[in-house]
Amino acid sequence: MRVTRLILIPMAVALSACGASPETPQMGAFDLNLTHPSPNATYIRVAPGAGGAGLPLPQQILTPEFSAYLRQQTGCVRDASRPTALLGSRAMPAGYMVPITCA
Repeated sequence: MRVTRLILIPMAVALSACGASPETPQMGAFDLNLTHPSPNATYIRVAPGAGGAGLPLPQQILTPEFSAYLRQQTGCVRDASRPTALLGSRAMPAGYMVPITCA
């Protein structure tokens, strides 16, 4: 009986780890092309960097982590008071137009 418990506990831990969903990639893991058309532009285009590079999920664009990523890359942050526009289709977005504010 004791041997059975010792075997079942590690197996249960291993199986629970297999069933865990993968973590959402962090902003630094993406190769993004950020296009700020002019110093006075209120939106910035976010598109895949290299051919075939991935885009963040629409929910990730709304996070403070993305805003911090934008600040690091451009000096601007996402303006949460305005909506973000999706470029392309919802199923396969080509990019985003993200409202920004620069201080």
